[in-house]
Amino acid sequence: MSVQGRSIHLTRRIAVAVSLLVVLLGGMAAPAAASDRAPVGAHQAVDTRTGALLSAWQCDSGAFCVWDGTGGTGNRCSWQNADNDWRSGSITCWWAQNGNVHSMYNNGQNQSYWGVAFYFDANYQYLAGCLHQGWQWDGVNGGMNLRSHRWVTSGC
Repeated sequence: MSVQGRSIHLTRRIAVAVSLLVVLLGGMAAPAAASDRAPVGAHQAVDTRTGALLSAWQCDSGAFCVWDGTGGTGNRCSWQNADNDWRSGSITCWWAQNGNVHSMYNNGQNQSYWGVAFYFDANYQYLAGCLHQGWQWDGVNGGMNLRSHRWVTSGC
């Protein structure tokens, strides 16, 4: 084989090696950012503080949880304590500023309380309703725009 033939043969090998390397490295993309993740499935929820995927209606023991989707799905905000303003309180529920609560679950466990009262406005103004411990609410007809809640010792 001539020098020119060897050069062409070597060039082809290099081209094949480079092509193979490009294909292999192409499959090693960086992990997706949170904003690039696929939407939450029909029977899933996502914790708005941690980004963790959750099962529908998943709510920690002792917590009051709300979702922007029906059936305990979509974005979830949860509290272990009262919050007088979901927009600027101890836990901020970003989606509730312009969106409605479509489902909620009172998974409270403290026997001193009857349930949780929730309000249309900050500082416990304009009572929207109450939810007894262990109860769920599914607002399939548009939901409610809520802004605060607190634990209560008797029914509303």
